[in-house]
Amino acid sequence: CQSERLVPIVEPEIVPNGSHDIAYCAKMTEKVLAAQFAALALHNVYLEGAVLKPNMVKNGLTGPKADHETVATYTVQALLRTVPPAMPGIFFLSGETALDEDNEETATINLMTMNKLFKGKMPWHLSFSYGKALQKTCIVTWMGEEENKEAAQKA
Repeated sequence: CQSERLVPIVEPEIVPNGSHDIAYCAKMTEKVLAAQFAALALHNVYLEGAVLKPNMVKNGLTGPKADHETVATYTVQALLRTVPPAMPGIFFLSGETALDEDNEETATINLMTMNKLFKGKMPWHLSFSYGKALQKTCIVTWMGEEENKEAAQKA
């Protein structure tokens, strides 16, 4: 697609459904990212002209809850082990969180913690590409019910 002047958006995601701990997610994230970059190399993708949108390394939705520093550490460690420095930036998906968890706040604090703990230690910029995190409060408030429409619009 780059030969047609298109930017490849690479979006490998480990979905957090399940009860796994953060170490298992880290292992699977590294496995997927390693395979992803092998495939990109096989297809001669110019990494400097691509966008990576991975998951943060987190526990499963019903697994033992990891704190922000642990999420930041496991996530950056997985990236350092697998993502080539040629990739200019990494734009995180916000990922699923439990219904009673504030996705907007959790995803933002995780990203802020990564940038704080690993400032100057990463070859790429970390930012976000949140869709769900920016909409979750509204969606959960609305739940498809007409009577919730006004409250959801204010959320």
